[in-house]
Amino acid sequence: MQKKIEGNIQDPVVIVEDVMTTGNSIRMAIDAVREHGASVSGVVCVIDRQDPRNVIKDHFECSPLFTHSEFEKFIEGELLSK
Repeated sequence: MQKKIEGNIQDPVVIVEDVMTTGNSIRMAIDAVREHGASVSGVVCVIDRQDPRNVIKDHFECSPLFTHSEFEKFIEGELLSK
């Protein structure tokens, strides 16, 4: 439906993101939630790319399932050669 928010939101809100890099899309989601009069209690993401430009973590509790550093050996090909 391409709306900023689908369905009804209930306060407080947890933002769910697939990959967190700079936090720009999360910031837009937080702004949309606040425009609807609700508050954000935290952010959950699948992978935190641990980008130093990300300031979301300075203002909200963020809970990643995985971090980029956990995948470094795989990314570097070390696990592929075994």
